[in-house]
Amino acid sequence: MEKEIQQFYSKLFRSNRGPPVIASPIGTEIPPTFLPEEVPAEREKGK
Repeated sequence: MEKEIQQFYSKLFRSNRGPPVIASPIGTEIPPTFLPEEVPAEREKGK
């Protein structure tokens, strides 16, 4: 029984697919950065 369990988990966690592929959405825009003068005002809002 122990051998079957060991084989089960060995097969379950075997990794032979290579590195994972991270899909990125097509056509997404990069959000605009904050202007330096906007940062202090946003910090005050968060308090």
